[in-house]
Amino acid sequence: MHRAICGKLPFSISGGKSATYLHGKYSVGKVSGETLILKPLEALYLFSRKRIIPEDKSLNGMFRLLPVILGSEENLYRYRVFENLKASGFQVVVEPDAMYFRHKGEGISRGPLIVRMESMADSFTDVFSKAPCIYAVVDEQNDMTIYQVTKYEPAGQRKDRWPESLDFMVAGDRYIVPSDSVPEWFGEEMGDAKVLTPTEIRALSGLVQRIPDAAHDLLEQRELTDRVFLDMISRGCIVKTGFKYGSNFRAYLRSIEDHAELLLSVFETEEWFKISRAVRVAHAVRKKMIFAGLSGNSLHYIQVERVRDFNGKTAQDDS
Repeated sequence: MHRAICGKLPFSISGGKSATYLHGKYSVGKVSGETLILKPLEALYLFSRKRIIPEDKSLNGMFRLLPVILGSEENLYRYRVFENLKASGFQVVVEPDAMYFRHKGEGISRGPLIVRMESMADSFTDVFSKAPCIYAVVDEQNDMTIYQVTKYEPAGQRKDRWPESLDFMVAGDRYIVPSDSVPEWFGEEMGDAKVLTPTEIRALSGLVQRIPDAAHDLLEQRELTDRVFLDMISRGCIVKTGFKYGSNFRAYLRSIEDHAELLLSVFETEEWFKISRAVRVAHAVRKKMIFAGLSGNSLHYIQVERVRDFNGKTAQDDS
């Protein structure tokens, strides 16, 4: 007798169909003799389409079956994504931590696809190690947003000359240098002087050959954001505050006379609703959303962009 089984839960196959038929038509499970061996998401998918029926009659209804077959809230959200993929015509391979999907006839599967709930957080190290990858984030109302994550290498076109020595005066939490001692885009112009932020002065401390003794104390205060700021400058980028966009920095790859191409935020661990907010703002102002962080002891960058669907069309393509 043809049947299906998920873990220890047996199902009968409706309509007189065979295990091989369901496996071929829906691209789910593995056939062993006359039995279709299913993973939980696959079993729920076939049950929702009335292709299989629990042999335990008390479970013949979504209300009873759902908690038994899925077991956790996270699996419920994963099923939302799995169902969407199947409805889009994809063949889906479900692994413990990710999914892989492709259209029939495609040689290479896409993925990994990682499912998250909006309140869940990921470390930069974890996201970077999986890239390129796709995240499907499901909110409380079961709506899904898709993000493409790729590794990114900032590359600006600036070749600024930096002073061999640095002379500055302190004014509160700002630092004053001669205007002609730094590139024209650096700091805030005030007559023949430039007013620099602590981040800018700490960056200069890493760019010049000789600095006053007072600057050595600033080096000890250097944080990850300072390291990113200095690295971006070293890559030929113009870097200014991104406060009005809710980011650490905005970056220009060519000239400050152009629009900034990048918004840049730094994180170690972040919730997805905050990542989503940053990506949404970047899209609204037509900029790439770049995140910086550490993987091991090395500084890296990733680009996160919203994707309209699993076929890979980005939200920017609709603009």
